[in-house]
Amino acid sequence: MASLPETPPAWGEGLFENENDLEVIRYLDREMGVNDLEHKANTATATGREKGTNDGVAALRYSVYAPSCSNKDAAEAVKKHLDAGALKLMCTKMVACYFNPLKPSDYTCHGHLAIILGACAMTLGCKLDGIPGYKMFFGSYSSFLGGIYEPAPLMDKAKGQMHKALYEVMIARVAAGITTPLHKEKFAGNGQGMMGGLPIGYKSARDSAKAPLVGMAMSMVGPCDKEDMGYGGHAGCAGQGCGRGQVVNGGGLLQCGKCGEVKYCSRECQKKDWRRHKVCCRTPEDTTEMKEERAKWMNMFYYDPK
Repeated sequence: MASLPETPPAWGEGLFENENDLEVIRYLDREMGVNDLEHKANTATATGREKGTNDGVAALRYSVYAPSCSNKDAAEAVKKHLDAGALKLMCTKMVACYFNPLKPSDYTCHGHLAIILGACAMTLGCKLDGIPGYKMFFGSYSSFLGGIYEPAPLMDKAKGQMHKALYEVMIARVAAGITTPLHKEKFAGNGQGMMGGLPIGYKSARDSAKAPLVGMAMSMVGPCDKEDMGYGGHAGCAGQGCGRGQVVNGGGLLQCGKCGEVKYCSRECQKKDWRRHKVCCRTPEDTTEMKEERAKWMNMFYYDPK
């Protein structure tokens, strides 16, 4: 997805109240198969009209954002589609891209795409707790969102809506004087506050939940490069424990067809090393761009260091 404009047309300061958010929704509808689902449903409706069984039935509208669906049945059909695997697949992609983008299209606008995906899913009633996060820091996609929305490029009201949707149970507990640490609290993640236009202000939401943030650490992460993965200074085959200086049958080493940097003595060595190499394998053009614009590809997040 192309980078979003820095100053989009906006009619409010909350989620789904600016053109950037709506552009992400259109992207998700397309990439997650929702547009195809809509097309199939409307094709069936049109066929029914021809047979005289669906006279007067209006065209259906499907979207990952529930209020954009034409009716409750349409929203339920999208939810069923997402729960069948489309949501988990896209969430997994968003987490991977946030922590280690491999190409320009992986740019998540410092978490903006990942947050809008989660917010849309919650408007449909999808559960995010069962979808894995980044296992080193977050056990679920819900906790991943909880770690990235604070430094994300969102307006204060939008951050307040995310805070309420993710931590509404916690907010009530803190208001009652119970200061359970953030990592001990169960994420509500049921979409309250995601329907747009909440009158809640970000400051009031955050002030009521300062206690659970005590002990949280902030970290910054950027794209993994070959040095990070231990490829520095290889004179021979990059396969771990190999180091052979030529291919098995003689001749020069084989080089990776994508990055053109890492070399192997055989396809077997390359295959065994792929789990490590795929974390940093990029085209020369993408590698250059990420080095020259590294700040663009850096992301911040909060996590529990315990």
